[in-house]
Parts: sequence; structure tokens; C-alpha cells
Amino acid sequence: MTIATRTAPAPFREIGAWELDTLADLARARAGLREQLEDGVLAGRPAVDVERLVIAASELATNALRHGRKPARLRLLADASGYLVDAVDHAADSPPSVAVGRDPGQGGFGLVLVQRLAQDVGSYVTGQDKHVWARFDASERHAS
Repeated sequence: MTIATRTAPAPFREIGAWELDTLADLARARAGLREQLEDGVLAGRPAVDVERLVIAASELATNALRHGRKPARLRLLADASGYLVDAVDHAADSPPSVAVGRDPGQGGFGLVLVQRLAQDVGSYVTGQDKHVWARFDASERHAS
């Protein structure tokens, strides 16, 4: 499995962002994601399976912290069709790598999980920043 190299689909606009310097910052980012998604539905934005999105965002953010250069940033973007999470780090020279042929006990399957949870996944580079994103279409129901 590979992660496609392409920019995130347009016309998503940023509705939330969290700076990540340590793994401890992930709890704050997850809570912020949940709050943005739940408040967004009340404000008329599309419903989405919150747990799927938060799990995928956590995996992307963890990878940015472990394999990228800090500080990392987790962004939440939205449009009328759904949401996009974007993990940004400063390691443009280190593309995302999907674990293949590795013993499951060694870990490294976060991107595989993200690919299973999201409708689309990709990555791109701007300057010194690497972006790894996942898109989630609106759902009929709102999981909390």
C-alpha cells in the first residue's frame, strides 16, 4: 500500500488547528476535534462519524510527531461534503511510509488504519512542510 502524492481536494477551509510539540498534546487535539465536530453539526455543518475521524487524526498526528520535525500541527478542514484532517510536520524530505511485511507486534500500521477509516488519503509537500491528509465524507448519522 502506498499513500498517494497529491494535494488535498478543494475547497475545504480550515475550521480548527492544534500545535503539537509532544505526544501529550494529542489529548488536547482530540478533545478539540470532538468539540469542533459536535459544534459544527449544531451550526449546520455535515455530520460525520466522529470516532473514525478522531482515530485517524490521532494516527496522523502521532506519525507527524514521531517521524517528522517539530513542531507539528493538526488541522481540521470542512466543506459541504465532509471533513479533512491534515497533519503537518517539517520533514518534507521524509515521505509517509506504509508498513509492509512487518510483524504486527512492531507497530507501524497507523497509515494502514487511516486508509481503512477514511474515504481518501494523500500527502504533499510545500516548502519544508509535509502534509498527510485524510478525507471523511458526511454521514447520515452523527456518532459521538
